Amino acid sequence: MAHAAGCSTITSLRLITVFGLLLLEPVPAAGQRVVPRLSDDCPIGYAYTRNGRCCSFGRRVEQLQPRQGRDCPPQWINVGGGYCRRE
Repeated sequence: MAHAAGCSTITSLRLITVFGLLLLEPVPAAGQRVVPRLSDDCPIGYAYTRNGRCCSFGRRVEQLQPRQGRDCPPQWINVGGGYCRRE
């Protein structure tokens, strides 16, 4: 009986170790957007990451395009930071 309990304990420890490693594995940020910082601020909903880029908060799926000093095209709104976003 002691042998069976030892095997069960080892199996349990292996499962716990594998499960723990899966929890520590980095999860890709699905839909998270990173855009170049074009001006002194980032677009609405984005934060400056101190490497010349702006990163979105959580999941973002909207399209951004640089304004390039012009007004936003029709169906797009100005979201700051030199970008327009599709409405």
